[in-house]
Amino acid sequence: MIKNKKGVTLVVLTIMIVVLIIIATITSNIGIDLIQKSKYYKAIYELKAMQAKVNELYEDNNNIEYGESIPASILDIANEAYNHVNSNNKWSVDIGEFSDYKYFSKSYIKDELDMEGIDLDFIINLKTRMVILLNGVEMEGVKYFSLCEVENETYNIEYNETNE
Repeated sequence: MIKNKKGVTLVVLTIMIVVLIIIATITSNIGIDLIQKSKYYKAIYELKAMQAKVNELYEDNNNIEYGESIPASILDIANEAYNHVNSNNKWSVDIGEFSDYKYFSKSYIKDELDMEGIDLDFIINLKTRMVILLNGVEMEGVKYFSLCEVENETYNIEYNETNE
């Protein structure tokens, strides 16, 4: 008499668990990569939006005083961001002196500049129109603080018209 044995053997169960672990690992790595890329592209969007606003303020009146003094609590972070941009400036843009930078918190940007959708803090030099992301954003192991550091991004280009 032959008995029907129903069920899963230990070997099949082990193989199934290993396959599920591999699939879960691949999926989580893809998810982490997507989250990192979305943070990066959101930060680039916010840098571009702030750059456009600074350019607008500069064109309206380049002597306008906006921003707040950099608080002592973030002075070291702001100085680190400034130094990073100063040493990684792909466009060789004049970023000005650190003492000319003002702090633009997300609440200040929303309330005083009437801009929605900005969730990051910046230090900005209105004289040179340099916008620096306070905490930077990382992509593929490289940290970026300004558009002048990012490959394939344009920065403030001044055009000079000459009449000959």
